[in-house]
Amino acid sequence: MNRRAAEPPLSGIKEDPRKLAMDKLHEYSTSVTWTERRNGQLAAPGLPTLTSGAPPDFGGEEGVWSPEHFFVASAEVCAMLTFLAISGMSKLSVGGWRSSARGKVEKVEGEGFVFTSLEIHAEVTVKSDADVDKAERILKKTENNCLVTKSMKTPVELRYKINVSGE
Repeated sequence: MNRRAAEPPLSGIKEDPRKLAMDKLHEYSTSVTWTERRNGQLAAPGLPTLTSGAPPDFGGEEGVWSPEHFFVASAEVCAMLTFLAISGMSKLSVGGWRSSARGKVEKVEGEGFVFTSLEIHAEVTVKSDADVDKAERILKKTENNCLVTKSMKTPVELRYKINVSGE
């Protein structure tokens, strides 16, 4: 399969996702150290440290990643990665993915503030008209198979648009 330099580097994936030991336990560790006001340093082994804190809506300051941002972002990134994994297994040549996501937080009687919905808007580019149906099937599988969104109690909706690059 020929790949153009501008195409996302799916060829850089070292292992076929079907061959990964998915029946094993996987654990992810983080730590937080309070720094000042309502901020802390979020760390994980082998990753850069991030400043995180409360959003302005809950007494925090502007310009800091909040748990609410991480919640929405984790669903959005997982959707992209799930789409790319299924596309690779399905031999769909993906020319691009761009997305945005929005989570809605509301005060719910008896629960307090909770995320009541999360929408991911994805724009996927494929090479030809012949790939559109396959991309649509994969996007539907993505919505049902994303590990993070399956683990959330918040309803998540993946909306999408499929473009054809014609190349």
